[in-house]
Amino acid sequence: MSYAFAALIFTKSADKLWLKERFEKMHDILEGSWAYQEMVQKGLLQGIEQGVGKGVLAMQQTAINIVVRFFADLEELAKAKITPIDDLERLQQLILDLTISHTREQMEQVLLSLDA
Repeated sequence: MSYAFAALIFTKSADKLWLKERFEKMHDILEGSWAYQEMVQKGLLQGIEQGVGKGVLAMQQTAINIVVRFFADLEELAKAKITPIDDLERLQQLILDLTISHTREQMEQVLLSLDA
């Protein structure tokens, strides 16, 4: 925290360099602190959550694109059924199911089965 606050004050290049050097020397001491470890863990978890969220959105869009590519008239149904899904494994299975659907009826059945 003090590094972040100090960075607001030290804006000149020479001051920034001095500040970085000071905190690099203290890094090992800070790493041993339970508070520092807690902050790092929280940051990692937030990063993972953001990454998973982006992955979910990408997989949802991929599934919708598969439907639209072959049967554009099913786009609204696909969006309605796919966008609520936020489980990566379920989306992965859905994409596989959609890619092996060869007829409009099969693809529509896959989409309608998402309610179950």
